[in-house]
Amino acid sequence: MEKIEIAFIDDHVLVRDAIVAMINKLGNYKVVLTADNGLDFINKLKTVPALPQLALVDMSMPIMDGFETIKWISENQPEIKSIALTFDQKEDAIIRVLKLGARGFLLKNITPAALKLAFDEVCTNGYYHTEFVKHIVFNNSISKGIKNQLTKEDIIDEVTPKEVEFLKHLCSPEEHTYDDIAKKMGVNKTAIDYYRRDLCDKFELKSKTGLVVFAIKWGLVNIDEV
Repeated sequence: MEKIEIAFIDDHVLVRDAIVAMINKLGNYKVVLTADNGLDFINKLKTVPALPQLALVDMSMPIMDGFETIKWISENQPEIKSIALTFDQKEDAIIRVLKLGARGFLLKNITPAALKLAFDEVCTNGYYHTEFVKHIVFNNSISKGIKNQLTKEDIIDEVTPKEVEFLKHLCSPEEHTYDDIAKKMGVNKTAIDYYRRDLCDKFELKSKTGLVVFAIKWGLVNIDEV
């Protein structure tokens, strides 16, 4: 079986060597290029016979850091899927790097099994997000492009049973008003307004039509059953 080739960009040689050894023991992955920073990576990329499929990128580097490197990869070699690697899990750093095009965000204390899972997910599905990163994605007003990386399961996890019930009534061919839905659910209008606002905020929706389309698109509502 042909191994998936990886570039690893990190200026800390001891850390880099240890993670390279870990990757090369995963079975179907191998590191074919290492670099001290983004500029070194760009220069070395010109010398390899084929582009690596993945790039594991440290965020804190001199000359050209991880943010600049991932931005360059997204703009110039988008076929390379970049994954951020860092000791820093501050929310603003995570949001920034995902906006720049990273397919995942990992901490340097990651285990071999978790690293393999991340590589497998990125190669198969295009993205890998830990539960911590998913929480940040849902709880920050960030670009729709990032939220589009989430799966149906991720969406379902973020919708409460009451919100699903609200959406089912909203999608009814009887075209219920919000007052009608409140009566059917046995709650007051304020609760309905809360469900509506919470869904719109979480999923960047702007209208009743948007809510209906969202519910049907993600399978939260079976139109044949409402």
